[in-house]
Amino acid sequence: MSGRGLAWALLILSASGAAAPAAEGPRLPVRAMFLAERLGGRIVAEAQIERHAAPPAPEAFPAAPPHPRCRAATSGGLLRLSLVLRLELPGRSAIRIENHLWMEPEHAAPCFLLRTRRGLKDYEQAFRFSPRGAVRRQREPATAREAELPPARWTRTGEHRYPFPEECASVLETSGLFYRMLAGGGAERAGEEALCVFHKRQVHRVQLEEEDLEEIAFDYLEQAGDARERRSGKTAACGLRVSSRPVGTYRGEAEEFLKDGTRLVLRRDGRVPLSAGFEVPLVGWVDLQLVELVWE
Repeated sequence: MSGRGLAWALLILSASGAAAPAAEGPRLPVRAMFLAERLGGRIVAEAQIERHAAPPAPEAFPAAPPHPRCRAATSGGLLRLSLVLRLELPGRSAIRIENHLWMEPEHAAPCFLLRTRRGLKDYEQAFRFSPRGAVRRQREPATAREAELPPARWTRTGEHRYPFPEECASVLETSGLFYRMLAGGGAERAGEEALCVFHKRQVHRVQLEEEDLEEIAFDYLEQAGDARERRSGKTAACGLRVSSRPVGTYRGEAEEFLKDGTRLVLRRDGRVPLSAGFEVPLVGWVDLQLVELVWE
């Protein structure tokens, strides 16, 4: 799985084929931290949801026709989904991946996406979305010395356009898919018609499969307001497995979405994400466990 596939697999504060959440939306965590240890290393992911977020500076993104739903939502604020992922592996520098998606909350329409990777083939990608496609501007450092500077000063740049297929009336971005999975009841709608989801460079048809899981162990710190409490024990859970197929190709080749079998685990007695299983570059398959959860 690519670094991008890994990053969005971790953003488990996200989406499914349920009815779209209202603008205010359901009660959701505002921050969640997950941890995995493998081969002597640590993988730490912190996900956040921000309601009524201000739109980012337009000049930071490539030019494209404005998405009508994004423009309508700007006055009332967008939903911002953020992920910071850190891979700490023996014998090498840490790898840090950041993803920030600004999204229209009612229909999960993607507006802007900014993602950076440092420590392994550094880059910054800025996406702007319209109803019929996405435009990406990419920056990379031209030299090792330049890599020490902020991304805005990197000189190797390029711009790419990715049209959406005509057969998809609406398209989600990967993190918007996972937002609806958590907020909209993905388990109840698993197995229904696949959704169109833009990931990396092309659109995919994505489907969920539900499985019952008994006696899943958990141990995390939960905070609501000033109250903090350790939650631990075992509980019945629901596993949501992701499968996908590309719609067409990108330059003649079909790109992978999330590796089939990627799984999110949610508590049956609430929409609490307990773990995520997926493949990590340089490490292999891991199960990330929830260690801290903060409610709005």
